[in-house]
Amino acid sequence: MVRRPRNSKNGIMYEEMGSRVLTDPYISDKGLKEPTICPACNLVYTKKKWIVNNNLFEKISNEKNYHAVLCPACHKIKDKYPMGVLNLSGQFLQDHKNDVELLLRAEEKRAQERNPLERIMKVDTSKDNNIVIETTTDSLALRLGRALDHAYKGAHKYNFSYGDKFVRVSWERN
Repeated sequence: MVRRPRNSKNGIMYEEMGSRVLTDPYISDKGLKEPTICPACNLVYTKKKWIVNNNLFEKISNEKNYHAVLCPACHKIKDKYPMGVLNLSGQFLQDHKNDVELLLRAEEKRAQERNPLERIMKVDTSKDNNIVIETTTDSLALRLGRALDHAYKGAHKYNFSYGDKFVRVSWERN
């Protein structure tokens, strides 16, 4: 079932919206042949998921009997296909830019421990010192927005795309 967001004081609430399920277009339902490694980031595809395992990567790459395929995160970065965009603005951001960036990188690292495909693709600073961050997953953009709200408060808004698995998060604090 597809879910859509509904406003709530305690975060995001969801309600059912039909029978379609939104999926990531870069992740195959059929899976990949094993062993498979990503030549760009050295992730290993095993047991139907991508994992970080340097020992297994070395073992597979030394055997020379493997498939080399870009993982979904590297493929999205190559194609410039973000699934989440985080827009940050406000005077507080200009005064505490380094602290905010450190918080976001730490949160990205925690997310990657659970799912190594969750990455920040790109960070752009505009002329008016607003920051736009693109992520490889919609869940990472949501997670970063919630981390900012938890740490620094401010005004936040989540806009979901109903046709694709995409989210735009806006955060502002003056």
